[in-house]
Amino acid sequence: MSRNKWTSLEKPPLSMLALDVVESIGFELMTPVQAAAIPLLLSSKDVFAEAVTGSGKTLAFLVPLLEMLSRRPNKSPWTPKEIGAIIISPKRKLTLQISE
Repeated sequence: MSRNKWTSLEKPPLSMLALDVVESIGFELMTPVQAAAIPLLLSSKDVFAEAVTGSGKTLAFLVPLLEMLSRRPNKSPWTPKEIGAIIISPKRKLTLQISE
């Protein structure tokens, strides 16, 4: 599978904010797992991905998560009773990576 640019996502495309963030942290091309998972996640599909360490799985779910949160219809501040996302991580090292 070839590696595509982040701007190649079309349905739905990523916002300029997401594209700027991904580019600013040095990711020019998507990995195969990202190219496969992100469009599905942005279309509200469930995704299960198994890939080797370093294949981009974490970014494959964080980018769509942040994109969906930024697109939420209600632009008012989050209330104490609202939950934007719950992320469950099996390992401390991965938890720190996701947090960063």
